[in-house]
Amino acid sequence: MILRLTLLASLFALTTNAFAGSSNGVLNCQSASGRTTLSADYPIDLTFAAAKITVDGQSISYVNADKIEDAKQNQYDLTKEYPNYVEKQIVPTMDRGGVALWVGIDSGKKFDENDLVLTSSGAVVRKKIRNGYILNFNGAIEGVDPRNTQVDLPKIEVRCTLKYQI
Repeated sequence: MILRLTLLASLFALTTNAFAGSSNGVLNCQSASGRTTLSADYPIDLTFAAAKITVDGQSISYVNADKIEDAKQNQYDLTKEYPNYVEKQIVPTMDRGGVALWVGIDSGKKFDENDLVLTSSGAVVRKKIRNGYILNFNGAIEGVDPRNTQVDLPKIEVRCTLKYQI
């Protein structure tokens, strides 16, 4: 718990310094079988976040309040990209220790109080690209099962790519 809070504090320090002026990253994850995917506007600047998890063709989309408000102001229909979305807080963490994405309450809560959690496992390989980075890592997804929202998914191992530009 203390480690996670430390990681979150590190993220805020990183985002105000290293990521100043950056746009959201694009996160894509897929299980080995291809039956489970996770795609997200990874909120490096802590705004305009959205995530969609799909299992066996059934999806749940989550969108934060900033992205919803921006869509309203710009008269953009979010349901085109995120059909039947649910408004939720989306909290990213990223530092030398790994990558995580928390959807629901916040990263200070335990898993079963969040709607979706992605955590990296093992090494995060970072490759420099023009004006940004690509991060590749293995991870695990836990959360609400989109096929039946009354039950939780079993922990699903995924391979992920996070790309962002400054």
